[in-house]
Amino acid sequence: MAKAPIDVWLRPEDDATAYAELTTLAEQLRNLILAQPLPELLGYLYAQLLLARLHQDNDSSAHVQATRPADRDQLSQFQFVLEYAHAAWAGTAAEPAARLDETSIALLLATAQELRQKAMMAAMRWARRHQEGPFGEANADLLVRALQNWIMLRGNRYQVMEDEFYRFALAPHDDALRSRFGAGADAIADGIQALANALRMGQAQAMATLGAAFDEVQERVEREGLSLDVATEQWRAEGPHRDASMQDAMADLLMGGICHVNRHCDLPPALLEVLAYQPGEEGNFWAAGAFAGSPFLTLPARKRPLIRLGDEFYLTDPSFVRDASYPILLHQLQQGDDAHRTAFRQRQQAMAEDAFSTIFAPQLQRARVYRSVYYRIAGSNWRENDTVILLEDTLIIVEAKAGVAATVASPASDFPRHARAIQDLITKAYTQCKGLLDRLEELGDLPLCEYRDGRYREVVRLRLGDFRRIIPIGLTVESMSPFSAAAARLPGITPILGQYPFISVAIDELFVLRRVLPSAGALLHYLAVRQAAAGFPQLLLFDETDHLGAYLRYGRYPDAFMRQHGADRAGLILVDGMSNSVDAYFMDPEGDPGAAAGGPAELNQVLTALEADASPGWLEVNEMLRDLPMVTREPLATLLRASRLALRHQTHVSGWLRTTVPLVFWYRRRDDEHDPSARPVAGAVAAFARTASAYLIIVSVDADQTVRIATGERVPALDPVEPGMVPQADVRRQEWKLHGLATPPAGAAPGRNEPCWCGSGQKYKRCHGP
Repeated sequence: MAKAPIDVWLRPEDDATAYAELTTLAEQLRNLILAQPLPELLGYLYAQLLLARLHQDNDSSAHVQATRPADRDQLSQFQFVLEYAHAAWAGTAAEPAARLDETSIALLLATAQELRQKAMMAAMRWARRHQEGPFGEANADLLVRALQNWIMLRGNRYQVMEDEFYRFALAPHDDALRSRFGAGADAIADGIQALANALRMGQAQAMATLGAAFDEVQERVEREGLSLDVATEQWRAEGPHRDASMQDAMADLLMGGICHVNRHCDLPPALLEVLAYQPGEEGNFWAAGAFAGSPFLTLPARKRPLIRLGDEFYLTDPSFVRDASYPILLHQLQQGDDAHRTAFRQRQQAMAEDAFSTIFAPQLQRARVYRSVYYRIAGSNWRENDTVILLEDTLIIVEAKAGVAATVASPASDFPRHARAIQDLITKAYTQCKGLLDRLEELGDLPLCEYRDGRYREVVRLRLGDFRRIIPIGLTVESMSPFSAAAARLPGITPILGQYPFISVAIDELFVLRRVLPSAGALLHYLAVRQAAAGFPQLLLFDETDHLGAYLRYGRYPDAFMRQHGADRAGLILVDGMSNSVDAYFMDPEGDPGAAAGGPAELNQVLTALEADASPGWLEVNEMLRDLPMVTREPLATLLRASRLALRHQTHVSGWLRTTVPLVFWYRRRDDEHDPSARPVAGAVAAFARTASAYLIIVSVDADQTVRIATGERVPALDPVEPGMVPQADVRRQEWKLHGLATPPAGAAPGRNEPCWCGSGQKYKRCHGP
């Protein structure tokens, strides 16, 4: 297929003034950058970013604040400047300036801000002209999102799991890496993480080093009555390494030392060379033509993240150290004869197909996992699926694609190429998931086979009626943002069998989910909620991390957003800023955002015990508990704690919540496990609530008040309730009436400052309003 000309998609000549402004501003920014020495400019920019962090909270120590992110907009602005610094040097062979000029840097920052803002406005204007295109009616929406995210958010969001990703993704090619670069997967993973750590934590570590030295000198002043100068000279004289340590710390803190690659990692020179530009080596970005020098083109940092000055290498921005390095390494590994390339593709495909079940191995310990399974479609024809996972009453189908999803071509210059790559990866995975489920629905009973020694042998038989939940997932090796979270808006991506929305995720997103959702119950519930979000194509969040942040904040966030805006009226709902809780966690990994997925500690004890016991039906009960509104979880935890402590004086305590299916909690002493009353009470609650059944959650507590066992099951309503068995008054008295469990009213939601519909007494914006 011939490549479409650039002006088929975006026509800058239709807006000549805006186009001229962009190219002029870009050239001005380039000249301002080249008027500064690169290492010192990097030092100045990172020092300003450090000061912004320190000013955020005067009550915290400088060291603590230095490890925290700056304001998101400010961080994005500095990142934009850093990438243009990379672009200026990659595309220009210029003599370095002698000294830094702070006056012109102020103009530099203002010019970058103006360029960024005008590019964002141009993206909106130009995208509106393309209501039709490769994504059908969603074309304009996806195009403007692609253009603006290309400008605003670049590269990997976090820099704390580079080693995890690289160890996993490069492990199949360890021998080839050793042969090509003299370093294997683990060594490369360590080096990439070291670079990320230097930029993320280097200034904080430098402050700690300088602070410790100052404390030692000050202690000597006070202990020996010396002047500060004399104490400093004595301290320096006691070890020649001390001067070097202080100089390194000052360089890291103020002079761009954290960007000096050679100082912070042991990656071999042969590898650094393929990751770096020589000054002036990049000839395309600034060349005359459409969008020359503008952020609509592919900034060179997307292609190679380093700049080489003499024998030294510099990394301007950590966000591309992983995203740019990975495809470069893959490209290098594919160089060779046909046999070599074939072996590479086979290893890459095997890694991708095993990724979901391997990364989530801790969460899937009790699951049955079947890889590379086949089913018969007609006669002697067979079709393969990558991974089928059975856990309790949930079926997960994963189709993996090992291709490169995130093309380095800008959506401005080649949106059709973007569209083809995304459609190829997402649509193919969707079609394969759909094929299996269509066949399962057709037969109702589908044997899956493995192929070994030239024969197909049955390994498991799927029965559609056995599954309460079915989750089809498409998986890619590389990030597809902003398209992965918008997969439901692609033409033809509709709920399979009319009821099972399709999810698309990337491998790097799985590492985030694994860390934040460490249990099977939390992961499966998140996937269920994420699938519900995919069922609303008009609901758009940027990427999987925004979906995860919304989940941690609201629980069943699709219901909250769609209820607020009216699912039947909203054509498009854009939700932003949901990743804050996840962002904060990765700045302080000792925190536990995953606790929010279950709720307060008391409720999490029950959820953990349910999963540990894993009695039949536990996953359904787990989901029901995690479905409880966030506003309900804290008061429920208080009631659960009171019930547990009451066992000091009683053999059992019960209470129930009026939800779609009533939840009956039955706390009992562990030595009283044969009490037959629990099931009749649950049946009476269901009859009283006029539901077909109730969930019975039995919690067994040790003498030391520790929750040891929790089981969950559905109990049918007693019909009729035998007279005298469970008095109706007792059932009514045991009901726990917590706000947040009521059914929201039909029609428009309350105003933000009006009382919430759930009866909590709080304003809607502070209760159920997103």
